Amino acid sequence: MQAPDLSLVVTTQGRTAELARLLASLEEQGETSIEVILVDQTGPPLCGRHGELLGRTSVARSLHLRSGPTSLSRARNLGLEHAQGRVVGFPDDDCWYPSGTLQRVAAWFGEWSGYDLLLGGYTEPGRSNPRFLVPPCDLTPWRVVTLANSVGLFIRREEFQDLRFAESLGAGTAFPCGEEMDLLLRALSEGRRGRFEPSVVVYHRIERPRSGGMYAWVRANAYVLMRHALRPSLPLMLRAGGGLVGSFIRATRGAGTWEELVAKVHGFRDALHDGRMRGSGIHA
Repeated sequence: MQAPDLSLVVTTQGRTAELARLLASLEEQGETSIEVILVDQTGPPLCGRHGELLGRTSVARSLHLRSGPTSLSRARNLGLEHAQGRVVGFPDDDCWYPSGTLQRVAAWFGEWSGYDLLLGGYTEPGRSNPRFLVPPCDLTPWRVVTLANSVGLFIRREEFQDLRFAESLGAGTAFPCGEEMDLLLRALSEGRRGRFEPSVVVYHRIERPRSGGMYAWVRANAYVLMRHALRPSLPLMLRAGGGLVGSFIRATRGAGTWEELVAKVHGFRDALHDGRMRGSGIHA
């Protein structure tokens, strides 16, 4: 059987209504052949409903995996092991695709054969997300720190057989975010090429609830940034130092919080400790 154009690895924990919206949006993706791999971390009562949702779509192939409660990165890695599409994306179960988005993604990988990664942005219908108001550009470590997100990430599967999300990062771990930044930074350090295309947009809430609160998120991102700066990477070291100084200035002027500054310090401290114990870099 011919490989699908795209595989979508979706992890879910009971968001049936949101998942229905995501699956419904797949009906508006043109002639793109799509495989959906649903990694279900809920109990048996929701499995049947998810199966019914998948059955009502026109996807070329679907696979329903039961994982039980686990971390987001581990669930995504499980789905990635089963993906057969030429390109793989990682939508959250509460995001959805504007009409024709995946068709453009599939076409992009055909036109940009020298690239292994495509990164788009996310926003809400009728709004622009200021985080992604930059022109198209090749991905560099500096850009990744600002632009990294998982819902807009697409990878060429054949080039990622040995690259997985670090299971010590992401929702469900002590570091509830930063797994997509880490994956992108590791990919670039290994010579893979990526590009940011602002025309690739996924619908998702701009302001999202943060598991563990602001402290946990800031600490996790600071941890990932410093771990990769220790490779060493001068641009990332400068980015880390500049971010720390900026947080201090914002806190003293009342434009930021001391919690943010403390979280960054703790994230850097943890990275330095782990770097001494296990060497630089983060491993899946």
